[in-house]
Amino acid sequence: MNKIDIRRGDIHLLVAFEAIYREGTVTRASEKLHITQSTLSHALRRLRELFGDPLFERQGNVMAPTAMARSLIGPIQAGLGMLENSVRQIVPSQPSRMRRKLNIGMVSVDEAGFLPQLVARLDQNLGYDFIVSSYESGKFEARLAAGKFDLAIQPLAPHSEHIHRQVLTREGVAVVARCGHPAVKAGKLTLEDYMSQRHIVLAPGNLWSDMIDLAFQQFRLNRQVQVRCHDQWTACKIVATTDCLLTASGTAIGKVLEHFPENQLLAVPNELKMMEQEVYIYWHESQDNDPANQWLRDNLSSIYKRGASKEKGSKVKNSP
Repeated sequence: MNKIDIRRGDIHLLVAFEAIYREGTVTRASEKLHITQSTLSHALRRLRELFGDPLFERQGNVMAPTAMARSLIGPIQAGLGMLENSVRQIVPSQPSRMRRKLNIGMVSVDEAGFLPQLVARLDQNLGYDFIVSSYESGKFEARLAAGKFDLAIQPLAPHSEHIHRQVLTREGVAVVARCGHPAVKAGKLTLEDYMSQRHIVLAPGNLWSDMIDLAFQQFRLNRQVQVRCHDQWTACKIVATTDCLLTASGTAIGKVLEHFPENQLLAVPNELKMMEQEVYIYWHESQDNDPANQWLRDNLSSIYKRGASKEKGSKVKNSP
Protein backbone atom coordinates (compact mmCIF):
# COMPACT_ATOMS: atom_id res chain seq x y z
CA MET A 1 0.00 0.00 0.00
CA ASN A 2 1.35 3.44 -0.95
CA LYS A 3 1.45 6.30 1.55
CA ILE A 4 -1.35 8.86 1.54
CA ASP A 5 0.03 12.37 2.04
CA ILE A 6 -2.75 14.64 3.27
CA ARG A 7 -0.50 17.67 2.73
CA ARG A 8 -0.59 16.95 -1.01
CA GLY A 9 -4.37 17.15 -1.00
CA ASP A 10 -5.00 13.40 -0.84
CA ILE A 11 -7.60 13.91 1.86
CA HIS A 12 -10.21 14.30 -0.88
CA LEU A 13 -9.58 10.64 -1.72
CA LEU A 14 -10.67 9.63 1.78
CA VAL A 15 -13.80 11.77 1.41
CA ALA A 16 -14.51 10.05 -1.91
CA PHE A 17 -14.00 6.61 -0.35
CA GLU A 18 -16.41 7.36 2.50
CA ALA A 19 -19.08 8.69 0.10
CA ILE A 20 -18.93 5.64 -2.19
CA TYR A 21 -19.09 3.31 0.82
CA ARG A 22 -22.05 5.16 2.31
CA GLU A 23 -24.06 5.62 -0.89
CA GLY A 24 -23.30 2.29 -2.58
CA THR A 25 -22.90 3.73 -6.10
CA VAL A 26 -20.56 6.19 -7.83
CA THR A 27 -23.57 8.04 -9.21
CA ARG A 28 -25.16 8.77 -5.84
CA ALA A 29 -21.80 9.51 -4.21
CA SER A 30 -20.90 12.05 -6.90
CA GLU A 31 -24.28 13.73 -6.42
CA LYS A 32 -23.72 13.97 -2.66
CA LEU A 33 -20.23 15.44 -3.15
CA HIS A 34 -21.38 17.75 -5.98
CA ILE A 35 -18.68 16.53 -8.36
CA THR A 36 -18.81 14.74 -11.70
CA GLN A 37 -18.88 10.96 -11.97
CA SER A 38 -15.64 11.02 -13.97
CA THR A 39 -13.88 12.96 -11.20
CA LEU A 40 -15.08 10.45 -8.61
CA SER A 41 -14.12 7.51 -10.84
CA HIS A 42 -10.62 8.97 -11.14
CA ALA A 43 -10.45 9.26 -7.34
CA LEU A 44 -11.52 5.63 -7.02
CA ARG A 45 -8.73 4.54 -9.39
CA ARG A 46 -6.19 6.39 -7.26
CA LEU A 47 -7.61 4.84 -4.09
CA ARG A 48 -7.24 1.37 -5.59
CA GLU A 49 -3.61 2.10 -6.47
CA LEU A 50 -2.87 3.52 -3.03
CA PHE A 51 -4.38 0.60 -1.11
CA GLY A 52 -3.49 -2.13 -3.59
CA ASP A 53 -7.06 -3.43 -3.45
CA PRO A 54 -10.19 -3.03 -5.63
CA LEU A 55 -12.04 -1.71 -2.54
CA PHE A 56 -15.43 -1.93 -4.30
CA GLU A 57 -16.75 -4.60 -6.66
CA ARG A 58 -19.86 -4.23 -8.76
CA GLN A 59 -22.68 -6.57 -7.77
CA GLY A 60 -25.84 -5.78 -9.67
CA ASN A 61 -26.57 -2.10 -9.26
CA VAL A 62 -24.38 -1.51 -6.22
CA MET A 63 -20.68 -1.20 -5.44
CA ALA A 64 -20.05 -3.86 -2.78
CA PRO A 65 -17.14 -3.10 -0.41
CA THR A 66 -14.32 -5.63 -0.19
CA ALA A 67 -12.97 -6.92 3.12
CA MET A 68 -10.22 -4.26 2.92
CA ALA A 69 -12.82 -1.51 2.45
CA ARG A 70 -14.83 -2.75 5.42
CA SER A 71 -11.74 -2.64 7.62
CA LEU A 72 -10.92 0.90 6.44
CA ILE A 73 -14.32 2.56 6.75
CA GLY A 74 -14.31 2.86 10.55
CA PRO A 75 -10.90 4.56 10.91
CA ILE A 76 -11.54 6.80 7.89
CA GLN A 77 -14.93 7.94 9.15
CA ALA A 78 -13.47 8.54 12.62
CA GLY A 79 -10.53 10.50 11.18
CA LEU A 80 -12.71 12.67 8.95
CA GLY A 81 -15.06 13.30 11.86
CA MET A 82 -12.21 14.41 14.14
CA LEU A 83 -10.82 16.70 11.45
CA GLU A 84 -14.21 18.30 10.91
CA ASN A 85 -14.69 18.78 14.63
CA SER A 86 -11.21 20.27 14.98
CA VAL A 87 -11.96 22.83 12.31
CA ARG A 88 -15.11 23.75 14.18
CA GLN A 89 -13.08 23.94 17.40
CA ILE A 90 -15.42 21.65 19.30
CA VAL A 91 -13.37 18.46 19.37
CA PRO A 92 -13.00 17.13 22.96
CA SER A 93 -9.54 16.90 24.49
CA GLN A 94 -9.93 13.12 24.86
CA PRO A 95 -11.82 11.73 21.85
CA SER A 96 -14.11 8.84 22.69
CA ARG A 97 -13.27 5.35 21.52
CA MET A 98 -14.62 4.50 18.09
CA ARG A 99 -17.59 2.14 18.23
CA ARG A 100 -18.76 -0.27 15.53
CA LYS A 101 -22.39 0.01 14.52
CA LEU A 102 -24.00 -3.34 13.74
CA ASN A 103 -27.07 -2.96 11.55
CA ILE A 104 -29.56 -5.84 11.58
CA GLY A 105 -32.18 -5.87 8.82
CA MET A 106 -35.57 -7.44 9.56
CA VAL A 107 -38.90 -7.94 7.79
CA SER A 108 -40.72 -8.21 11.12
CA VAL A 109 -40.87 -6.41 14.46
CA ASP A 110 -39.58 -9.39 16.41
CA GLU A 111 -36.44 -7.83 17.89
CA ALA A 112 -37.90 -8.33 21.38
CA GLY A 113 -36.97 -11.99 20.93
CA PHE A 114 -33.23 -11.29 20.84
CA LEU A 115 -32.21 -7.62 21.20
CA PRO A 116 -32.36 -7.32 25.04
CA GLN A 117 -30.30 -10.51 25.41
CA LEU A 118 -27.85 -9.33 22.73
CA VAL A 119 -27.22 -6.02 24.50
CA ALA A 120 -26.83 -7.86 27.82
CA ARG A 121 -24.01 -9.94 26.33
CA LEU A 122 -21.86 -6.89 25.61
CA ASP A 123 -19.01 -6.06 27.95
CA GLN A 124 -16.83 -2.96 28.24
CA ASN A 125 -14.30 -4.37 25.78
CA LEU A 126 -16.84 -4.74 22.97
CA GLY A 127 -17.51 -1.38 21.32
CA TYR A 128 -20.67 -2.35 19.44
CA ASP A 129 -23.85 -0.35 18.94
CA PHE A 130 -26.98 -1.90 17.42
CA ILE A 131 -29.41 -0.64 14.80
CA VAL A 132 -32.48 -2.59 13.66
CA SER A 133 -33.81 -1.60 10.23
CA SER A 134 -36.84 -2.80 8.30
CA TYR A 135 -37.02 -3.70 4.61
CA GLU A 136 -39.37 -5.41 2.18
CA SER A 137 -39.22 -9.20 2.16
CA GLY A 138 -36.44 -10.55 -0.04
CA LYS A 139 -34.85 -7.16 -0.76
CA PHE A 140 -31.78 -7.66 1.40
CA GLU A 141 -28.96 -8.63 -0.97
CA ALA A 142 -28.17 -5.12 -2.24
CA ARG A 143 -28.10 -3.79 1.33
CA LEU A 144 -25.81 -6.58 2.51
CA ALA A 145 -23.52 -6.11 -0.50
CA ALA A 146 -23.30 -2.35 0.09
CA GLY A 147 -22.57 -2.79 3.80
CA LYS A 148 -25.82 -1.10 4.86
CA PHE A 149 -26.81 -4.28 6.75
CA ASP A 150 -24.38 -6.52 8.64
CA LEU A 151 -27.03 -9.24 8.82
CA ALA A 152 -30.57 -9.78 7.60
CA ILE A 153 -33.11 -11.99 9.38
CA GLN A 154 -36.05 -13.46 7.50
CA PRO A 155 -37.57 -16.68 6.13
CA LEU A 156 -36.03 -18.39 3.10
CA ALA A 157 -35.70 -16.13 0.05
CA PRO A 158 -33.80 -16.28 -3.27
CA HIS A 159 -30.25 -14.85 -3.31
CA SER A 160 -26.96 -15.12 -5.20
CA GLU A 161 -23.88 -17.14 -4.27
CA HIS A 162 -22.40 -13.99 -2.71
CA ILE A 163 -24.88 -14.25 0.18
CA HIS A 164 -24.38 -16.88 2.88
CA ARG A 165 -27.03 -18.08 5.32
CA GLN A 166 -27.69 -20.31 8.29
CA VAL A 167 -30.87 -21.40 10.04
CA LEU A 168 -31.61 -19.26 13.08
CA THR A 169 -34.80 -20.89 14.33
CA ARG A 170 -37.98 -22.62 13.29
CA GLU A 171 -40.62 -20.11 14.22
CA GLY A 172 -44.27 -20.75 14.87
CA VAL A 173 -47.00 -18.17 15.39
CA ALA A 174 -49.18 -17.59 18.42
CA VAL A 175 -52.28 -15.55 19.23
CA VAL A 176 -52.56 -12.88 21.90
CA ALA A 177 -56.00 -12.22 23.39
CA ARG A 178 -57.11 -10.47 26.54
CA CYS A 179 -57.95 -12.65 29.51
CA GLY A 180 -61.68 -13.27 29.48
CA HIS A 181 -62.02 -12.84 25.71
CA PRO A 182 -65.50 -14.22 24.78
CA ALA A 183 -64.19 -16.17 21.75
CA VAL A 184 -61.64 -18.14 23.82
CA LYS A 185 -63.13 -21.34 25.19
CA ALA A 186 -61.08 -23.61 27.49
CA GLY A 187 -57.92 -21.79 26.46
CA LYS A 188 -58.47 -22.46 22.76
CA LEU A 189 -59.70 -20.71 19.61
CA THR A 190 -61.49 -22.45 16.78
CA LEU A 191 -60.71 -21.28 13.25
CA GLU A 192 -64.27 -20.00 12.87
CA ASP A 193 -64.06 -17.93 16.05
CA TYR A 194 -60.57 -16.71 15.17
CA MET A 195 -61.57 -15.53 11.69
CA SER A 196 -64.69 -13.76 13.00
CA GLN A 197 -62.69 -11.43 15.28
CA ARG A 198 -61.02 -8.09 14.59
CA HIS A 199 -57.26 -8.32 14.14
CA ILE A 200 -54.08 -6.30 14.59
CA VAL A 201 -51.27 -6.47 12.03
CA LEU A 202 -47.70 -5.54 12.95
CA ALA A 203 -46.21 -3.74 9.95
CA PRO A 204 -42.60 -2.56 10.45
CA GLY A 205 -41.38 0.80 9.14
CA ASN A 206 -43.28 2.00 6.10
CA LEU A 207 -44.43 -1.49 5.13
CA TRP A 208 -48.13 -2.31 4.88
CA SER A 209 -47.90 -5.99 5.84
CA ASP A 210 -45.76 -8.32 7.91
CA MET A 211 -44.72 -11.90 7.09
CA ILE A 212 -47.73 -13.35 8.90
CA ASP A 213 -50.16 -11.11 7.03
CA LEU A 214 -48.50 -12.13 3.75
CA ALA A 215 -48.95 -15.79 4.72
CA PHE A 216 -52.68 -15.20 5.23
CA GLN A 217 -52.87 -13.67 1.76
CA GLN A 218 -50.97 -16.65 0.32
CA PHE A 219 -53.49 -19.09 1.80
CA ARG A 220 -56.41 -16.85 0.72
CA LEU A 221 -57.61 -16.31 4.27
CA ASN A 222 -59.25 -12.94 4.79
CA ARG A 223 -59.12 -11.53 8.30
CA GLN A 224 -60.84 -8.35 9.38
CA VAL A 225 -57.83 -6.13 10.07
CA GLN A 226 -58.81 -3.16 12.20
CA VAL A 227 -55.40 -1.86 13.27
CA ARG A 228 -51.95 -1.74 11.68
CA CYS A 229 -49.18 -0.57 13.98
CA HIS A 230 -45.39 -0.65 14.23
CA ASP A 231 -44.59 -2.29 17.56
CA GLN A 232 -45.65 -5.20 19.74
CA TRP A 233 -45.96 -3.12 22.90
CA THR A 234 -48.67 -0.90 21.39
CA ALA A 235 -50.41 -3.92 19.89
CA CYS A 236 -50.53 -5.66 23.29
CA LYS A 237 -51.96 -2.54 24.93
CA ILE A 238 -54.76 -2.54 22.34
CA VAL A 239 -55.41 -6.25 22.91
CA ALA A 240 -55.65 -5.66 26.67
CA THR A 241 -58.54 -3.19 26.31
CA THR A 242 -60.44 -4.56 23.28
CA ASP A 243 -61.51 -7.84 21.70
CA CYS A 244 -58.89 -7.48 18.95
CA LEU A 245 -56.54 -10.43 18.43
CA LEU A 246 -52.84 -10.20 17.66
CA THR A 247 -51.07 -12.97 15.74
CA ALA A 248 -47.28 -12.82 16.04
CA SER A 249 -44.10 -14.86 16.17
CA GLY A 250 -44.24 -16.91 19.35
CA THR A 251 -40.69 -16.28 20.63
CA ALA A 252 -40.76 -12.49 20.53
CA ILE A 253 -44.33 -11.95 21.65
CA GLY A 254 -43.78 -14.30 24.59
CA LYS A 255 -41.07 -11.94 25.89
CA VAL A 256 -43.33 -8.89 25.55
CA LEU A 257 -46.25 -10.58 27.31
CA GLU A 258 -44.20 -10.86 30.50
CA HIS A 259 -45.23 -7.20 30.98
CA PHE A 260 -48.91 -7.76 30.15
CA PRO A 261 -50.51 -10.07 32.75
CA GLU A 262 -53.92 -8.98 31.49
CA ASN A 263 -53.29 -10.80 28.20
CA GLN A 264 -52.97 -14.50 27.41
CA LEU A 265 -50.93 -16.37 24.81
CA LEU A 266 -52.80 -19.01 22.82
CA ALA A 267 -51.91 -21.56 20.19
CA VAL A 268 -53.21 -20.77 16.73
CA PRO A 269 -56.09 -22.93 15.49
CA ASN A 270 -54.83 -26.24 14.12
CA GLU A 271 -55.66 -25.18 10.56
CA LEU A 272 -53.13 -22.32 10.80
CA LYS A 273 -50.17 -24.30 12.13
CA MET A 274 -48.86 -24.67 8.56
CA MET A 275 -47.58 -21.08 8.93
CA GLU A 276 -44.60 -22.32 10.94
CA GLN A 277 -41.41 -21.68 8.97
CA GLU A 278 -37.63 -21.62 9.22
CA VAL A 279 -36.02 -18.24 9.79
CA TYR A 280 -32.48 -17.59 8.54
CA ILE A 281 -29.56 -15.25 9.18
CA TYR A 282 -28.15 -13.85 5.92
CA TRP A 283 -24.78 -12.09 5.45
CA HIS A 284 -22.46 -11.14 2.61
CA GLU A 285 -19.54 -13.47 1.83
CA SER A 286 -17.03 -10.68 2.54
CA GLN A 287 -18.20 -10.74 6.18
CA ASP A 288 -17.39 -14.42 6.74
CA ASN A 289 -14.30 -13.73 8.84
CA ASP A 290 -15.20 -10.30 10.20
CA PRO A 291 -14.92 -10.56 14.02
CA ALA A 292 -17.90 -8.32 14.74
CA ASN A 293 -20.10 -10.13 12.25
CA GLN A 294 -19.01 -13.50 13.62
CA TRP A 295 -19.79 -12.32 17.16
CA LEU A 296 -23.24 -11.20 16.03
CA ARG A 297 -24.02 -14.47 14.22
CA ASP A 298 -22.75 -16.65 17.07
CA ASN A 299 -24.67 -14.78 19.74
CA LEU A 300 -27.92 -14.67 17.80
CA SER A 301 -27.69 -18.43 17.26
CA SER A 302 -26.93 -18.99 20.94
CA ILE A 303 -29.85 -16.81 22.09
CA TYR A 304 -32.36 -18.63 19.91
CA LYS A 305 -31.03 -22.08 20.80
CA ARG A 306 -31.25 -21.23 24.48
CA GLY A 307 -34.80 -19.95 24.01
CA ALA A 308 -35.81 -23.12 22.16
CA SER A 309 -34.34 -25.28 24.95
CA LYS A 310 -36.27 -23.36 27.61
CA GLU A 311 -39.49 -23.64 25.63
CA LYS A 312 -39.00 -27.39 25.18
CA GLY A 313 -38.24 -27.83 28.88
CA SER A 314 -41.33 -25.84 29.81
CA LYS A 315 -43.53 -28.04 27.63
CA VAL A 316 -42.11 -31.20 29.19
CA LYS A 317 -42.53 -29.83 32.70
CA ASN A 318 -46.12 -28.77 32.10
CA SER A 319 -47.20 -31.87 30.25
CA PRO A 320 -49.63 -34.19 32.07
